[in-house]
Amino acid sequence: MFQFQQKLKNIKFHIKQWNQFTFGNILQEKTALNKAMIELQQKIITEGRTEQLSEQETHLQSQILERDKQEEVLWKKKSQVRWLKEGEKNTKFFHRSTIQRRMINTITHIQNIQGERVEDHAAIEQELLTYFKQVHHDTQTDRTEAIDKIIKSIRKIITKEHNQLLLKLITLQEV
Repeated sequence: MFQFQQKLKNIKFHIKQWNQFTFGNILQEKTALNKAMIELQQKIITEGRTEQLSEQETHLQSQILERDKQEEVLWKKKSQVRWLKEGEKNTKFFHRSTIQRRMINTITHIQNIQGERVEDHAAIEQELLTYFKQVHHDTQTDRTEAIDKIIKSIRKIITKEHNQLLLKLITLQEV
C-alpha cells in the first residue's frame, strides 16, 4: 500500500506539470485575454476599424470563448469531485447547497418608488407589477435627446456617397 501511495504522489506531480504546461492558468489567461480585448476595442474606437484589427478581434474572441469553455469544464469537474466526496452520502453538504440556492433565488424585500422597504410577499408582488406596467406603458417619454447623444459618440464610417449607393434602387442586372 505504501508503494501504491508513493506512485500516486509521483503521478500527481507529473499530472500537475502536464496540466500547467498544457492548459496553464485558465483564469489568469482569461483575464489577460479580456483585458487585451478591451484595449483592442478602444484602439478600434479611436483609430477606426481596419481589416487587421478586425481579424485580431475575431481571433481574441475565439480565444476567449475557448477559455470560457475550459473554465466551465473546470468548475463542472471540481463540483463533481466535491459532490462525489460529500453529496453522494446525502449529508448536510447536499442540504446546505440546496438551502443556499433557495436563499439566493428568493426575494426577501425590495425598495419601492418612495424609498420604503417592502417585505410582505403580496406587497412585493404588487410593487413589481406596478413598476413593470409603468415601464412598459410609458409611451410619452421623449428619448430623442438620449438617442442623439449616443449617435454623436458613434464614429461615422459610411460617407454620403456610400449611403447614396446603398439607397439606390436595385436594377434587374444586379439581381
